[in-house]
Amino acid sequence: MNLGLVEGFYGRTYSWSERRELVTFLASRGYDHYFYAPKADACLRSHWTQKHDPRQVRALRAFGAHCKRQGLTWGIGLSPLTAGGEGQFDERSSKDLLRRVDELMALSIDHLLLLFDDMPGHEGLAERQCAMVDLLRRTFPLRLIVCPTYYSTSGVLDRIFGQRPIRYLEQLGEGLDPSVEVFWSGPDVCSESYPNEHLAEVATAINRRPWIWDNYPVNDGPRMCGFLHLLGFPPRTRQLAERVAGISVNPMSQPWLSRLPLATLPDALKMEQPMDRRQAFLDSGSRLLPGPLFAVLRESLDRFHSEGLDSLAPAEVTAATDTYSRFDHPVAREIVSWLRGDFRVEGEWVAG
Repeated sequence: MNLGLVEGFYGRTYSWSERRELVTFLASRGYDHYFYAPKADACLRSHWTQKHDPRQVRALRAFGAHCKRQGLTWGIGLSPLTAGGEGQFDERSSKDLLRRVDELMALSIDHLLLLFDDMPGHEGLAERQCAMVDLLRRTFPLRLIVCPTYYSTSGVLDRIFGQRPIRYLEQLGEGLDPSVEVFWSGPDVCSESYPNEHLAEVATAINRRPWIWDNYPVNDGPRMCGFLHLLGFPPRTRQLAERVAGISVNPMSQPWLSRLPLATLPDALKMEQPMDRRQAFLDSGSRLLPGPLFAVLRESLDRFHSEGLDSLAPAEVTAATDTYSRFDHPVAREIVSWLRGDFRVEGEWVAG
């Protein structure tokens, strides 16, 4: 199946070396794609009509080549906010969109993600988005994946972005060509599970199997940034793999720590029953980390995963920082940085 990673979180982004190392790890575990869509890349979101500067273009091109050498397809996520907003999708915005995608095509991408998430909804939204997608489909030889503005049945999206238009999903499903995939996060923005009945209802609405945007183990945003989601994945089984077009995992802000849960998913998707999440952590940690570091992290698991940074007294933070600072390992360095508050995300709404 299509199983990969979507770098789609808010806040601090990965370095290019971190991305390359993560791609190599993903390839070794059976993942097959990497989608570059960090919310902090202004040239893909808030200033989406602006081309990346020459240094960024070189970095993107080199990263894409690395993905392909490792056997992964790669894609870029573009959020054309103004073109799909309150104004009409007119001649000017269509020219901006075609020019910008042509620039991204020069990076040899395999997939283009049109991301309409986390923006205000309004009547006529589906029609405008379908027009944009169809223009690109007829112009460029790309695999297109769309993230709807309302990408979950969770009412939190309606409370934050306004009531979803009537039949929004159905109109999107009717208007998109069958070749276009559609992202879906599930019954919740960060879904614990994907019930068969729910997936069947969504597939009927969008007229195709959904492509899951899996918001585990992501930990961005003011609330989630205080947690390290280290356990194995919540219920993800062979039945899920059979009912969806693909799964793209949104990882934590910490690329090395993300490997611990990421290592558990390919096996989980082959199982009939949900895996034991704690045992999955123990298995992946014992394989991926030096013994002494893993022994310490095992003792910290509940505090980091379930209770969070804000539950630690200042003296506990100091003691933990001292402990992990003794290890010369990227996982330990990420934990120290997290303990110091370097991964805090303030003032941005994020999925979850």
